[in-house]
Amino acid sequence: MTDSTPVFFLSYARTPGPQGADADQTVFSFFEELGEQVARLTGVPAAQAGHMDRPGTASNGWLSKLTASSVFVPLYAPRYFTDPLCGRQWTAFKRRVGPDYGRAVVPVLWITVGKAIPRDS
Repeated sequence: MTDSTPVFFLSYARTPGPQGADADQTVFSFFEELGEQVARLTGVPAAQAGHMDRPGTASNGWLSKLTASSVFVPLYAPRYFTDPLCGRQWTAFKRRVGPDYGRAVVPVLWITVGKAIPRDS
């Protein structure tokens, strides 16, 4: 692993439309927190712990980071399973890692539960 090789690649289905970047802010926040945790465990700088595509990035800019990453982190949401880019990312990782790719995939169930967090009374 080189200094710029991410440990993990986060794959998610972008929210379509002009509100997409704002609607995906929780994904960006999750990515930052995950990067900090991975950095703490691995000793790599947080800025280099992971990679994710952000709106406005080159359409195939993700491929070099994905093919170097050790772990694939898909955010499972209903849209994830129909998004063509997510499918391409999954397939590229699976082809690179081979038949044991399941050991390197750490899925996250990504659902919206509303703005309020239940509190213990």
